[in-house]
Amino acid sequence: MKRMQIIVEDWHYEWLAEHGGQPASKSGPGRRLLTEAIERRRMGSAADDPLWGIIGLGEAPHAA
Repeated sequence: MKRMQIIVEDWHYEWLAEHGGQPASKSGPGRRLLTEAIERRRMGSAADDPLWGIIGLGEAPHAA
């Protein structure tokens, strides 16, 4: 692990303080959020998936 310092908005700090688990622990939830964001980037969005284009192809024609 590497140590780093970041500057966050007040509401970020308050959220981390509320969701930290241990009193005054903000690094754990911060690492989890960062990990989730990186994993989402690696996976890409669903719209980038070539299979996304077949959604709706099997719909029946609308009745008049």
